[in-house]
Amino acid sequence: MLKQFEDIFEASKDAIGYAALDGAILLINRAFIELTGFSREELLRMNARDLIPEQHKEQRDRVVAQVLQTGEPAEYEIDYLQKNGSQVPVSITVFAVKGDDGKPTGLAAIVRDLTERKRAEEQFRLVVESSPNGMLMVDESGTILLVNRQIEQLFGYGRAELIGQPVEMLVPQ
Repeated sequence: MLKQFEDIFEASKDAIGYAALDGAILLINRAFIELTGFSREELLRMNARDLIPEQHKEQRDRVVAQVLQTGEPAEYEIDYLQKNGSQVPVSITVFAVKGDDGKPTGLAAIVRDLTERKRAEEQFRLVVESSPNGMLMVDESGTILLVNRQIEQLFGYGRAELIGQPVEMLVPQ
């Protein structure tokens, strides 16, 4: 059975890593290597915090503390550092790995590259923003989620004033 799990681990398109409680990277799959650009040997000499840009280290530390305290997995989005110095947007699901005594022995993470999703979101935003018509998006309860510049000009409200408000505020009595 162990061989099947190793095969699944290596075949995953998501990067998967396992680190000691102090952050020392102990195990990574092929996708992790591809995502970061570091070799397996380089990664196994690193600490998980080495892959986090300075501006995200505090957030990462809070999430790790929360996971260790609650025992529940947590998901968050940050940027990851690549060997070439660039940053890649990722979603990380981190969870505690427990020993036979039920106490955490390490942390595992599933890391998903968000580059394509972020690119698609930006393209969508640009299309909406450049539309000559006023556009807004509301959820099923009628709460405004998104507006473009033309809606701001048409109704005289700023974006911050509209987002989160009921769409009825734009409908005349």
